[in-house]
Amino acid sequence: MKRSEYFYDFREDNLYLYKEKKAYGSIEFGENIVIDFDKNLNIVALEFFNASKVLSALSGKKITKKSLSTIKETSLISERKGGLVIAFFTIKMSEFAIEEKLSLQDIKYKSPVLVACK
Repeated sequence: MKRSEYFYDFREDNLYLYKEKKAYGSIEFGENIVIDFDKNLNIVALEFFNASKVLSALSGKKITKKSLSTIKETSLISERKGGLVIAFFTIKMSEFAIEEKLSLQDIKYKSPVLVACK
């Protein structure tokens, strides 16, 4: 597992997972997730607002602010597959860990359907 850095703001319940790479831009993914990417459009950070609620919904586990305050280790890996960019992330806390992924369309992907419509 490739480790990533993290910052958790207990009061605001915001979690930021990031790699040691400079962000070039960001997109909103739903109403409580922001994805940062570099110049090559690789995912370099994830920010979760209302993290306990969002991560509970994503994982199907009861994630509390208290459990997020016990984070021991995180990882963030992104890869391109079949026209998608997939962010795999792991959050290890004292009691348990969650492993999830977010998938979004790769803006570099050229759909053959759209090409055929020209």
